[in-house]
Amino acid sequence: MSVLVFSAHAIDYLWRAGGTIARYTKSGEAVHIVALTYGERGESPSLWTKYPNVTEEEIKLVRKKEAEDAAEVLGATIEFLDYGDNPMEITRERYMQLISILRRVKPRIVLTHTDRSATNPDHLDAGYHTLRAIRYAIQPGVEPQEGKIDRPHVFLFEHQQPESDGFQPQVFVDITDVMDVKIEAMGKILTQSALPAHYINRAEYRGLLARDTYGDKSIKYAEAFEMVTPIVGPFLP
Repeated sequence: MSVLVFSAHAIDYLWRAGGTIARYTKSGEAVHIVALTYGERGESPSLWTKYPNVTEEEIKLVRKKEAEDAAEVLGATIEFLDYGDNPMEITRERYMQLISILRRVKPRIVLTHTDRSATNPDHLDAGYHTLRAIRYAIQPGVEPQEGKIDRPHVFLFEHQQPESDGFQPQVFVDITDVMDVKIEAMGKILTQSALPAHYINRAEYRGLLARDTYGDKSIKYAEAFEMVTPIVGPFLP
């Protein structure tokens, strides 16, 4: 595997990095998504409202199917850890599980949440704990029988209200040629039907900034990320 995505809830990866994932898979890169929770409590208000007698397990099944269908459209694989959201709790055993996934996949690139979120603590926790798990996974003394991994390049995607989180875009990914794929994948998510329009507008805005920054007038849609791993080289890029 080359790209590993840690998503707090089942569908977060799609809104924030669906185009980037599609770009990678289109180029032949393998992308694997890890959903820490299904988002059955805090990310499924439409189901709780429409079906007052629905159970958490029933909502999990709906969210799982949507996330799997969207990942399939993007060309990625996905697994679910079912940590439970609102709140999400990361224990030592769960850290060990995250570390084992990192060492199994051996990613060249990791995409995840920032460790700041003014709107959803689960997003904050997912980013914070993912960064810690990466730190442990590159240490040979942590579960040494599994073997350490090389330090991956880590990029953090923006949340729904990036200004409130202090998000500073440092990397723009041109997703113009795969925006139709992202839109198709977003169409699979009936539990959050209001969000596709929001993230289409966001991609257009990030496309404008990317176009102005890079000078490429063909860029219409983009996704933005912060860098965790510095660029290293003999000269500035």
